[in-house]
Amino acid sequence: MAIAPKQMTRPMLATRRLILEPLRPRHARDVYGAIEESRASLGRWLPFVHTTRSASETEAFIRRVARSECDIVWGVWLRDEENGPRGGWFGPRRPQRYCGNVGMHRVFVEQATGEVGYWVRRSREGQGIITEAVAAVLLWAFGPLNLERLAIEAATGNAASLRVVEKLGFVREGVLREAQRIPGRRARLDLVISGLVRSDFAQARHTFARYCGTARPWEGRNEASSA
Repeated sequence: MAIAPKQMTRPMLATRRLILEPLRPRHARDVYGAIEESRASLGRWLPFVHTTRSASETEAFIRRVARSECDIVWGVWLRDEENGPRGGWFGPRRPQRYCGNVGMHRVFVEQATGEVGYWVRRSREGQGIITEAVAAVLLWAFGPLNLERLAIEAATGNAASLRVVEKLGFVREGVLREAQRIPGRRARLDLVISGLVRSDFAQARHTFARYCGTARPWEGRNEASSA
């Protein structure tokens, strides 16, 4: 049984540097622009990059996710530094400050499990943005949502994605051989599957809070401290 929308809320999250807002149709052009910028870097690992050819297709994806009972995708924006530590929580997002997406998928209430996915646009690579954003999602997922396990799959050759997995304390559990096809590529990709369970989270939660600058990112409209 998937978590129903009234059970799996779609909160905004805030960290020291970032605002995570559940994607809405008005964000489609920002998202598509980032995909266009990053086709070469993202297309090596993510099939959707090859099949997304317009902002209208991106908007259709956002609408499907909004109707889903077991998926949520946040857009990640850098805070508006001109407005201080609470900058960017209210008002429109600046397209040039959009960084990428973090999503939770296949969330099931009976098993309290789910999966995490993420990507960052080419011009924001190497800045620790995705590590910080995923840490915020993990704090919420193991906190108010009360999940017991989350998994991440990443291609064996995707060193940047695997570094995020390692930094966040996920445990490598195995390799799914030839599990993913990339359009235009003959060889299928092997995927490393890694998991984080509640006991892992208990050991790593202070690390997540350090990445985020707060232990409660869902309360970010009030504070995202520098602690």
